[in-house]
Amino acid sequence: MGMIRWIAAKLGRQPAPTERAEYEPSEVVSATPSDEDLQEAATTTAAKPRPRRDAGKLQKELDRYLADCAFGGLTSVLGFRDLLDFLLRLTVIRPHTPAPCLAINFDRDPYRIIGRVPLNDGRFLGIVLAVTAREPGRLTVWRAKFQYEDGSGADEWIFRYDYHGPGDSRPPHYNLNPAWWARHKGLRVDTHTPRPRQSLEQVIRILAENPVFAVPCNEDREVWDMLLKRSERWFVLSRSH
Repeated sequence: MGMIRWIAAKLGRQPAPTERAEYEPSEVVSATPSDEDLQEAATTTAAKPRPRRDAGKLQKELDRYLADCAFGGLTSVLGFRDLLDFLLRLTVIRPHTPAPCLAINFDRDPYRIIGRVPLNDGRFLGIVLAVTAREPGRLTVWRAKFQYEDGSGADEWIFRYDYHGPGDSRPPHYNLNPAWWARHKGLRVDTHTPRPRQSLEQVIRILAENPVFAVPCNEDREVWDMLLKRSERWFVLSRSH
Protein backbone atom coordinates (compact mmCIF):
# COMPACT_ATOMS: atom_id res chain seq x y z
CA MET A 1 0.00 0.00 0.00
CA GLY A 2 2.91 2.34 0.75
CA MET A 3 4.36 1.78 -2.72
CA ILE A 4 0.95 2.51 -4.32
CA ARG A 5 0.67 5.77 -2.35
CA TRP A 6 4.20 6.76 -3.40
CA ILE A 7 3.41 6.12 -7.08
CA ALA A 8 0.13 8.03 -6.78
CA ALA A 9 1.94 10.96 -5.17
CA LYS A 10 4.51 11.02 -7.97
CA LEU A 11 1.82 10.92 -10.62
CA GLY A 12 -0.11 13.62 -8.85
CA ARG A 13 2.77 16.04 -9.31
CA GLN A 14 2.80 15.58 -13.08
CA PRO A 15 1.17 18.46 -15.01
CA ALA A 16 -2.11 17.60 -16.67
CA PRO A 17 -2.23 17.86 -20.47
CA THR A 18 -4.59 20.83 -20.21
CA GLU A 19 -2.07 22.72 -18.07
CA ARG A 20 0.40 23.24 -20.92
CA ALA A 21 1.17 26.87 -21.66
CA GLU A 22 -0.43 27.88 -24.94
CA TYR A 23 1.12 30.33 -27.39
CA GLU A 24 -0.51 33.73 -27.06
CA PRO A 25 0.94 36.32 -29.44
CA SER A 26 1.16 39.79 -27.97
CA GLU A 27 -1.10 42.29 -29.72
CA VAL A 28 0.64 45.26 -28.05
CA VAL A 29 4.33 45.49 -27.32
CA SER A 30 5.59 47.54 -24.41
CA ALA A 31 8.78 48.67 -26.15
CA THR A 32 10.12 49.08 -29.65
CA PRO A 33 11.85 45.88 -30.79
CA SER A 34 15.59 46.29 -31.21
CA ASP A 35 17.34 45.63 -34.49
CA GLU A 36 18.76 42.45 -32.90
CA ASP A 37 15.26 41.26 -31.96
CA LEU A 38 13.97 41.89 -35.48
CA GLN A 39 16.92 40.08 -37.04
CA GLU A 40 16.45 37.11 -34.69
CA ALA A 41 12.72 36.91 -35.51
CA ALA A 42 13.41 36.99 -39.24
CA THR A 43 16.24 34.44 -39.00
CA THR A 44 14.17 32.06 -36.85
CA THR A 45 11.22 32.21 -39.24
CA ALA A 46 13.39 31.73 -42.31
CA ALA A 47 15.17 28.75 -40.72
CA LYS A 48 11.95 26.80 -40.05
CA PRO A 49 11.10 24.27 -42.76
CA ARG A 50 7.99 25.28 -44.69
CA PRO A 51 5.21 22.71 -44.83
CA ARG A 52 4.45 21.48 -48.32
CA ARG A 53 0.87 22.44 -49.19
CA ASP A 54 -1.04 21.42 -52.28
CA ALA A 55 -1.31 24.43 -54.62
CA GLY A 56 -4.52 23.10 -56.16
CA LYS A 57 -6.25 22.89 -52.78
CA LEU A 58 -5.05 26.37 -51.89
CA GLN A 59 -6.48 27.72 -55.14
CA LYS A 60 -9.86 26.10 -54.44
CA GLU A 61 -9.87 27.64 -50.96
CA LEU A 62 -9.06 31.05 -52.44
CA ASP A 63 -11.87 30.69 -54.98
CA ARG A 64 -14.39 29.95 -52.20
CA TYR A 65 -13.52 33.23 -50.49
CA LEU A 66 -13.78 35.12 -53.79
CA ALA A 67 -17.18 33.57 -54.47
CA ASP A 68 -18.33 34.80 -51.06
CA CYS A 69 -17.06 38.30 -51.90
CA ALA A 70 -19.39 38.31 -54.91
CA PHE A 71 -22.44 37.07 -52.99
CA GLY A 72 -23.38 40.33 -51.27
CA GLY A 73 -24.40 41.26 -47.73
CA LEU A 74 -22.61 40.01 -44.65
CA THR A 75 -21.59 36.86 -46.51
CA SER A 76 -19.33 39.04 -48.64
CA VAL A 77 -17.91 40.84 -45.61
CA LEU A 78 -17.04 37.56 -43.90
CA GLY A 79 -15.65 36.13 -47.13
CA PHE A 80 -13.45 39.19 -47.64
CA ARG A 81 -12.20 39.04 -44.03
CA ASP A 82 -11.35 35.35 -44.51
CA LEU A 83 -9.68 36.09 -47.85
CA LEU A 84 -7.37 38.65 -46.20
CA ASP A 85 -6.60 36.20 -43.38
CA PHE A 86 -5.82 33.50 -45.97
CA LEU A 87 -3.42 35.72 -47.96
CA LEU A 88 -1.62 36.92 -44.83
CA ARG A 89 -1.12 33.36 -43.55
CA LEU A 90 0.42 32.36 -46.86
CA THR A 91 2.89 35.19 -46.63
CA VAL A 92 4.04 37.63 -43.96
CA ILE A 93 1.98 36.95 -40.82
CA ARG A 94 3.64 35.25 -37.85
CA PRO A 95 2.69 31.54 -37.70
CA HIS A 96 0.24 30.41 -34.99
CA THR A 97 -1.43 33.82 -34.87
CA PRO A 98 -5.00 33.11 -33.66
CA ALA A 99 -7.60 32.97 -36.43
CA PRO A 100 -9.16 35.08 -37.69
CA CYS A 101 -6.42 37.67 -37.45
CA LEU A 102 -8.85 40.48 -38.37
CA ALA A 103 -12.00 41.44 -36.48
CA ILE A 104 -15.53 42.59 -37.36
CA ASN A 105 -17.72 44.27 -34.75
CA PHE A 106 -21.13 43.04 -35.87
CA ASP A 107 -22.98 45.01 -33.16
CA ARG A 108 -21.39 48.37 -33.89
CA ASP A 109 -20.23 48.36 -37.53
CA PRO A 110 -20.45 45.07 -39.46
CA TYR A 111 -18.90 46.67 -42.55
CA ARG A 112 -15.61 47.58 -40.89
CA ILE A 113 -12.67 45.16 -40.73
CA ILE A 114 -9.77 45.94 -38.40
CA GLY A 115 -6.69 44.31 -36.95
CA ARG A 116 -3.05 44.65 -35.95
CA VAL A 117 -1.27 41.50 -37.02
CA PRO A 118 2.24 40.37 -35.98
CA LEU A 119 4.66 39.81 -38.85
CA ASN A 120 7.56 37.44 -39.39
CA ASP A 121 10.13 40.23 -38.98
CA GLY A 122 8.92 41.15 -35.48
CA ARG A 123 6.98 44.21 -36.68
CA PHE A 124 3.22 44.69 -37.19
CA LEU A 125 0.75 45.55 -39.92
CA GLY A 126 -2.22 47.65 -38.87
CA ILE A 127 -5.28 47.24 -41.10
CA VAL A 128 -8.52 49.23 -41.21
CA LEU A 129 -11.03 48.62 -44.04
CA ALA A 130 -14.51 50.04 -44.61
CA VAL A 131 -16.51 48.10 -47.18
CA THR A 132 -19.97 48.05 -48.72
CA ALA A 133 -21.76 44.92 -49.89
CA ARG A 134 -25.28 45.34 -51.19
CA GLU A 135 -27.32 42.16 -51.44
CA PRO A 136 -27.07 40.86 -54.06
CA GLY A 137 -23.85 42.44 -55.24
CA ARG A 138 -20.12 42.15 -54.88
CA LEU A 139 -18.14 43.72 -52.06
CA THR A 140 -16.43 47.09 -52.62
CA VAL A 141 -13.68 48.67 -50.52
CA TRP A 142 -14.45 52.34 -49.83
CA ARG A 143 -11.82 53.20 -47.23
CA ALA A 144 -8.53 51.48 -46.48
CA LYS A 145 -5.53 52.01 -44.23
CA PHE A 146 -2.44 49.81 -44.12
CA GLN A 147 0.26 50.83 -41.63
CA TYR A 148 3.59 49.03 -41.27
CA GLU A 149 4.51 49.49 -37.60
CA ASP A 150 7.77 49.17 -35.73
CA GLY A 151 6.23 49.17 -32.26
CA SER A 152 3.24 50.22 -30.20
CA GLY A 153 3.99 53.95 -29.88
CA ALA A 154 2.16 56.60 -31.89
CA ASP A 155 5.35 57.40 -33.82
CA GLU A 156 6.57 53.81 -34.18
CA TRP A 157 5.46 53.27 -37.76
CA ILE A 158 7.39 53.15 -41.03
CA PHE A 159 4.88 53.74 -43.83
CA ARG A 160 1.14 54.08 -44.21
CA TYR A 161 -1.26 53.88 -47.13
CA ASP A 162 -4.58 55.69 -46.90
CA TYR A 163 -7.31 55.18 -49.49
CA HIS A 164 -10.38 57.39 -49.36
CA GLY A 165 -12.75 56.02 -51.95
CA PRO A 166 -13.06 55.61 -55.73
CA GLY A 167 -10.98 58.08 -57.69
CA ASP A 168 -8.67 58.80 -54.77
CA SER A 169 -5.00 58.92 -55.74
CA ARG A 170 -2.29 59.70 -53.24
CA PRO A 171 1.25 58.55 -52.37
CA PRO A 172 2.10 56.68 -49.19
CA HIS A 173 2.97 58.47 -45.97
CA TYR A 174 6.38 57.89 -44.43
CA ASN A 175 7.25 58.46 -40.81
CA LEU A 176 9.02 61.81 -40.49
CA ASN A 177 9.80 61.48 -36.79
CA PRO A 178 13.54 62.37 -36.45
CA ALA A 179 13.97 60.16 -33.37
CA TRP A 180 12.72 57.13 -35.29
CA TRP A 181 15.09 57.72 -38.21
CA ALA A 182 17.97 58.25 -35.78
CA ARG A 183 17.40 54.69 -34.49
CA HIS A 184 17.33 53.29 -38.03
CA LYS A 185 20.32 54.89 -39.69
CA GLY A 186 20.90 53.65 -43.20
CA LEU A 187 17.28 52.67 -43.83
CA ARG A 188 15.96 53.94 -47.16
CA VAL A 189 12.53 53.51 -48.70
CA ASP A 190 11.53 53.81 -52.33
CA THR A 191 9.45 56.73 -53.51
CA HIS A 192 6.08 55.48 -54.73
CA THR A 193 3.86 57.39 -57.12
CA PRO A 194 0.18 57.84 -56.28
CA ARG A 195 -2.12 55.02 -57.32
CA PRO A 196 -5.91 54.72 -57.27
CA ARG A 197 -6.03 51.84 -54.80
CA GLN A 198 -3.44 50.11 -52.65
CA SER A 199 -4.65 46.57 -52.04
CA LEU A 200 -3.45 44.17 -49.37
CA GLU A 201 -1.89 42.07 -52.14
CA GLN A 202 0.26 45.04 -53.16
CA VAL A 203 1.24 45.80 -49.56
CA ILE A 204 2.28 42.15 -49.09
CA ARG A 205 4.49 42.40 -52.18
CA ILE A 206 6.18 45.54 -50.83
CA LEU A 207 6.88 43.86 -47.49
CA ALA A 208 8.07 40.56 -48.99
CA GLU A 209 9.91 41.67 -52.13
CA ASN A 210 11.34 45.10 -51.30
CA PRO A 211 14.92 44.48 -50.07
CA VAL A 212 14.52 47.28 -47.54
CA PHE A 213 11.95 45.19 -45.63
CA ALA A 214 12.31 41.60 -46.94
CA VAL A 215 9.73 40.13 -44.54
CA PRO A 216 9.99 36.29 -44.65
CA CYS A 217 6.94 34.42 -46.00
CA ASN A 218 5.37 31.19 -44.77
CA GLU A 219 5.05 29.58 -48.22
CA ASP A 220 7.38 29.44 -51.19
CA ARG A 221 7.13 32.40 -53.53
CA GLU A 222 5.85 30.39 -56.48
CA VAL A 223 2.86 29.36 -54.34
CA TRP A 224 1.81 32.68 -52.82
CA ASP A 225 2.67 34.74 -55.90
CA MET A 226 0.24 32.72 -58.03
CA LEU A 227 -2.56 33.12 -55.48
CA LEU A 228 -1.99 36.85 -54.98
CA LYS A 229 -2.16 37.35 -58.75
CA ARG A 230 -5.38 35.33 -58.95
CA SER A 231 -6.97 37.42 -56.20
CA GLU A 232 -5.83 40.70 -57.78
CA ARG A 233 -7.13 39.66 -61.20
CA TRP A 234 -10.53 38.71 -59.77
CA PHE A 235 -11.05 42.13 -58.20
CA VAL A 236 -9.89 43.95 -61.34
CA LEU A 237 -12.31 41.97 -63.50
CA SER A 238 -15.17 42.33 -61.04
CA ARG A 239 -14.76 46.12 -61.04
CA SER A 240 -15.04 46.19 -64.84
CA HIS A 241 -18.50 44.54 -64.84
